[in-house]
Amino acid sequence: MKSIFQATVRDLSHKGLGVVDHPDGRTFFVRGTWPGDFGEFEVDHGAQKYDEANLLQIIKSSADRIEVQCSFRGYRPGQCGGCPWMIAEYSSQLKYKIKRLHHALEKRKVSVASEIFRPIVASPKIYGYRNRVQLKTDGRKLGYVSEASSIFAPVNHCMIMNEKLHEIFHEVLATLPRDDFKPSGGHNWCYLDLDDELKSHEITVNKRRPFRQGNTEQNVFMKKWVELKFQNLPKHFPVIDLFCGSGNFTEVLSGLGFTNILAVEVQGSALTMLKNKELRGVRILELDINEKGSWAQIAKYQPHARAILVDPPREGLVKRKGFFKYLDNLEHIFYISCELDTFSRDTSDLVNHHWSLREVTPIDLFPHTPHVEILSHFSKPNS
Repeated sequence: MKSIFQATVRDLSHKGLGVVDHPDGRTFFVRGTWPGDFGEFEVDHGAQKYDEANLLQIIKSSADRIEVQCSFRGYRPGQCGGCPWMIAEYSSQLKYKIKRLHHALEKRKVSVASEIFRPIVASPKIYGYRNRVQLKTDGRKLGYVSEASSIFAPVNHCMIMNEKLHEIFHEVLATLPRDDFKPSGGHNWCYLDLDDELKSHEITVNKRRPFRQGNTEQNVFMKKWVELKFQNLPKHFPVIDLFCGSGNFTEVLSGLGFTNILAVEVQGSALTMLKNKELRGVRILELDINEKGSWAQIAKYQPHARAILVDPPREGLVKRKGFFKYLDNLEHIFYISCELDTFSRDTSDLVNHHWSLREVTPIDLFPHTPHVEILSHFSKPNS
């Protein structure tokens, strides 16, 4: 049995889904909706509070709702599940990204003075901004996956790819069908990492590319931010670039003239790329930060570090105890985060260990998604 009800979407959840209230007091989350939408929804009679409801129809649209420009985008099976916020004006997307950041910090009881928050840095492009994507293929078609499912959603055009990447996409598309793209071992598809720095003939299935920021213009801003934060620090300061990858920010530190940079990353192709750059003043430490004794190893190679740049994956600083135990001389932490929950968790821990939060700058790398990147600065009192 199903229960059908009408309601107004009053907010967005921490995952970016619309929030609606059932007449009996239960609260549900709904895909494909935006605050201010009035619609008709459906749930199972036995649905629990905070389950998902299905959208049947929008009766009256939010003032911020716009027509989706992409013909492949949707929340139904077989439709592309990317860009879920493409239904809303870009200014409204930015508003709710800021709200998500505030909520994440408040949930961890982190109090942040208003002057510490900088305005969100909007993406210069809201379409044609991505320099890399991961696609699925069954050997006959290319595509993404339907939202909250494992259903293949073929596409022959993607509005978020930049011009060069879109050319590569169509070059690969023109080679289909291909036997070497067919999945094996019972899998429904293979994956393809497309990157605007690659040639189409260099692309192979199930081979991950080293991490790279997906929005070129916003990455320029991020590198400039790092440059501004480090430019007034003494160049003899021992510094650490943790989760350095292929050296996106290591290049900035080297270019500023720092003479003692320890770049730390787990072994892989990204480190090979960094080594090939032969950056001045840089030593490389191959290390998995989540392994036991890793912080002691970092302290051994950079015992008097005064500043650290941290750009972790979504899980953030999982192993943090050694951070506080071994790096006694640290004065500055510059933390770049791609995940609100782990950023707020780590921020709470840093503040509880007497670090002061000096700046939070949100930046929008991926328009039409709930994602928001955070650039932050912590310092020891009197630093």
